[in-house]
Amino acid sequence: MWAAPRVERTGNALQERVAPKVSAMLAATARRMDPAPPIRRRRWPKIVAGILVLAAGSAAAAVVRGRRGPRLISQPDTRGQHMTAPSGPPGGHQMADAETADVNGQVRTP
Repeated sequence: MWAAPRVERTGNALQERVAPKVSAMLAATARRMDPAPPIRRRRWPKIVAGILVLAAGSAAAAVVRGRRGPRLISQPDTRGQHMTAPSGPPGGHQMADAETADVNGQVRTP
């Protein structure tokens, strides 16, 4: 019989050539039909980065404010005495006489 070897050869050819192509095509179609799993994004790195940026900004602002702020620290005079800020109004005269001042510090006129 001459048909049996031809049928067997055709079966082997289909198995070796056509079947892999059909299998690959079916697998590609299945991948297109199945959606990809969702990507889980972590939020905590962004939160930590935000906190670090805020802390660095606050530290920089504190340093700048410390450098620009008024200097209320007494510094020694050339004679070795400490300088103090005036406690009265600018241009006013301070009376050292305890008899002319009330208990609350207001000056009485004679």
